[in-house]
Amino acid sequence: MLCLAIDTSTKTGGAAVVDGDKILGEYVLDLERKTHSERVIPAIDSVLKGIGITVNDLGAIAIAYGPGSFTGLRIGLATAKALSFSLQVPLYKVDTLEALASQLGYLEGLICPILNARRNEVYAAIWQSDGHSLTCFKDSRAMPLDEFLGDIPSTDKLFFVGEGALTAESIIKAKFPFSRIVKGTNSFLHPATIALRALMSKPADVDLLVPNYLRKSEAENKKE
Repeated sequence: MLCLAIDTSTKTGGAAVVDGDKILGEYVLDLERKTHSERVIPAIDSVLKGIGITVNDLGAIAIAYGPGSFTGLRIGLATAKALSFSLQVPLYKVDTLEALASQLGYLEGLICPILNARRNEVYAAIWQSDGHSLTCFKDSRAMPLDEFLGDIPSTDKLFFVGEGALTAESIIKAKFPFSRIVKGTNSFLHPATIALRALMSKPADVDLLVPNYLRKSEAENKKE
């Protein structure tokens, strides 16, 4: 089954197509330069044309449904839902931080994916890896970085990954000197990872699926 994955949750994003556990094509974007709405459809179009298929060949859609950019999540989920409805194929959801952590699933230890959030907070989670499978140690949440770091047990097998980890490298290293900050290609979320992670779960209810914001928007807080 061909599965199209879409990611508009982070500063990088894009689309990918997988067939089972085989990656057929992937298109990764730098969304700091253009908005998600400007890039998501061209990204999907590029990856499909690159492997010589059309949307009608797809058997499933996968989406990173958050946490992440509020606007990006809405755009990505709306696109994924539209494709799922029009093609009559199942839609799978994946937690952004879970997918990011899974890219380091070959390591043993605690994996801490971190994304930057507004209001001096981060989106973060803690996953335990035995080198083969992942177990959730702390669910995805939005909170101040120092509060999150205070929840992490001290261990010599501690890995931080994501744009938030790179931004806060000096702070993390001061608290956990022997930890590793992941850099390079595994430091950002790959769209193909979303599809590979998604197909390990059950399809979502398309009508009920909403973005996983983790917190209220600024507009909601001001209204209250």
